Amino acid sequence: MIRHLHIQATFQDSLDHPADQPVRAVDGPDGLGVGKQRINLSRIKQLSQPLTRRIRCRQAPFRSHQSSLRVLCRHRDVHSVKPTAPTIRPHRLHRRSQWKHDRVRRARSTIFIASVATVSSAACRTRRVFRFGLREACHRPDWDMPTGRLVPVQMRKGHGSMVTFGVDAHKRTHTIVAVDDRGIPLGQITVGTTSKDHLGLLRWAARFGAERRWAVEDCRHLSRRLERDLLSAGERIVRVPPKLMAHARDSARTYGKSDPIDALAVARAAQREPDLPVARLDGPDRELRLLVDHRESLVAERTRLICRLRWHLHELDPAWEPKARSLDAQRTLDEVQARLQGQAGVVARLARELANRCAELTAVINALEKEIAQLVEQLAPALLALPGCGPLTAAKIIGETAGVDRFKSRDAYARYNGTAPLPVWSSNKARHRLSRTGNRQLNAALHRIALTQARWHPPAKALMDRRKNSGNSGREAIRILKRRLSDAVFQALVHDQTDALMPAA
Repeated sequence: MIRHLHIQATFQDSLDHPADQPVRAVDGPDGLGVGKQRINLSRIKQLSQPLTRRIRCRQAPFRSHQSSLRVLCRHRDVHSVKPTAPTIRPHRLHRRSQWKHDRVRRARSTIFIASVATVSSAACRTRRVFRFGLREACHRPDWDMPTGRLVPVQMRKGHGSMVTFGVDAHKRTHTIVAVDDRGIPLGQITVGTTSKDHLGLLRWAARFGAERRWAVEDCRHLSRRLERDLLSAGERIVRVPPKLMAHARDSARTYGKSDPIDALAVARAAQREPDLPVARLDGPDRELRLLVDHRESLVAERTRLICRLRWHLHELDPAWEPKARSLDAQRTLDEVQARLQGQAGVVARLARELANRCAELTAVINALEKEIAQLVEQLAPALLALPGCGPLTAAKIIGETAGVDRFKSRDAYARYNGTAPLPVWSSNKARHRLSRTGNRQLNAALHRIALTQARWHPPAKALMDRRKNSGNSGREAIRILKRRLSDAVFQALVHDQTDALMPAA
């Protein structure tokens, strides 16, 4: 296009600048003179050939120029056929100045349009747009890349602020996605679950700056080692409850499920919720919880064995049966072994093995109960002083609470253990109902204390009678008592923690 414009401009210059010597009407083999103007017909012929071809391709924009060329070529043909000097009509000559201004204006417009088109084409070529699938064109996210390798850091607008690392923890691998303060993914990585892999993860995270935090889905059986290594390195970790990601994929703009998508949902949930619990190193409360869980597992195993043993004893002698709930005592197990001593057969042999196994489990369970009682006396003496709260119930409360300082108030603790009623009212009448959420293990421990106090503790009995007289049922009165007990347990735990910190201070 530029080459043709140059040719057209050269042709225009040849028309605008006549010969240096002004002559009158002179006719010759290569020119036609009119007055003081001279037109070089050979020059017109040389310049009109490429321009005429260009005009034939585009008839519409250059129709006026084609008519002018035809006028000039007609004069040349007439001169070549007739040797006499033809006359140029005056109305043809006075249009030449007007044609000059129109031609220059059109040339400038064409150059401007060509430059704009060139710039637009270059901008389109530099734009990185990917089209995939049957959907419309969209920018492919740079964080959606194969896992198992480091992803280069993409410097974006706003980089340098707080960076949140969402962690999707698994048994063999952990997938981490880094997002900025606006939730835009910056990079991702998948690492193993060993301390060496976690050290490489810290080196990768250092690329994003010092202002960072980690958001880990609260699955501590999978993420405990990662949390311990990160806390030892001085990192800040928040725990995101799994319920916050329950419908994250439903409202997301992406489709499907993958570890990077889940990690991104964890990071954005941590940015959306400001008051998430902060992770910390495990203390003696976790050790107490492990002992309680192990004892409960052994008790459940012993219960299954006792059920099988009773069926074998019934098959051997339907007339004799041990008392209910007595096979967990060593004296009753010794009596069973004595009755099975002289009997033969497979059923008697299996019954003897089950009785021996029950005796072993009973010894281990009793030893664990003594150990738990000693730990509870050291950790929570004020909680043990609460009427109706024994060592096992107190140990369950301490282990499930996992640090009372992470609750900002007693109301928050009641919401956590499920004793706070839920509002279910609309319009002008306020109404609440039973909460079936929260930690059900902790709720069961409070329920045992409430049942014990409702039987023999005078203040609890007076409360129950007063609520029943006011129209509440027995279950509703127990719920009110459990809500009061939740506040009492919270105060006892705070007191025990304060006493434990004072000698250290």
